[in-house]
Amino acid sequence: MSQGLEFSYPLVQDAQSFAAILPALQQRSPADGDGGLDARLAALQALSDDLLRGAPELAGTPGVAFLAGFLRRSNLEHLLAREFPNVEALDRFVPVDSRKSLRILPKGLACHWIAGNVPMLGMFSWALSALVGNANVVRLSSRQEDFISPLLVRLAGLSDAGLQMAERTAIVHFDRDNIEAHRQMSEAADVRIAWGGQEAVQAIKQLPSRWECDDIVLGPRVSCAVVDPKLATDRMLDRLATDIVYFD
Repeated sequence: MSQGLEFSYPLVQDAQSFAAILPALQQRSPADGDGGLDARLAALQALSDDLLRGAPELAGTPGVAFLAGFLRRSNLEHLLAREFPNVEALDRFVPVDSRKSLRILPKGLACHWIAGNVPMLGMFSWALSALVGNANVVRLSSRQEDFISPLLVRLAGLSDAGLQMAERTAIVHFDRDNIEAHRQMSEAADVRIAWGGQEAVQAIKQLPSRWECDDIVLGPRVSCAVVDPKLATDRMLDRLATDIVYFD
């Protein structure tokens, strides 16, 4: 394995490559024996409650309050109902008609490439992926501060379902130029989730992958800013110009 690969939330303490962690991840996916969807919803609700009570190690971290709101059970149930014809099929076969039944299974291993400027984004795609039973690898840049591992540590201490969701997750750091690490992560993926700008997303999509791998791109968005001339200040306009230049 090429140098520069580091696991900050490993399933295998002495892991040096993706090959070392894959068996531990794969044997825990699809989710089995963790109490099912209801228990996972309860675990994420408990994490939300925990964050709203205050997490000293995450004090000042941008996005924690928004994440706590996102993880509320009511919000997650709304998102599931929007996407699945019958959410009970995530746990068991449910009748569709007199001759058919429906069962929705996890895809397997979801690999997330997180945008360099907002590492907290990884928790949003991770939460939805873990909620439906996938195992996950979240890649952070070697230059990013790791906000995700502390959240997984908190989740693991809240319930058995939370522990199993955390144990089905690995957080890995490597540099954007570490092509071998990108390749191994891509080839292991059943789902590739790419956050970031056009250049970053295209680089991920060009990596080799298995033919059945699905891609989910959370890429560039168009932003709009409206400034009231009566409220505009030089500092506000400087910040707006910086965002326009920096984020293209």
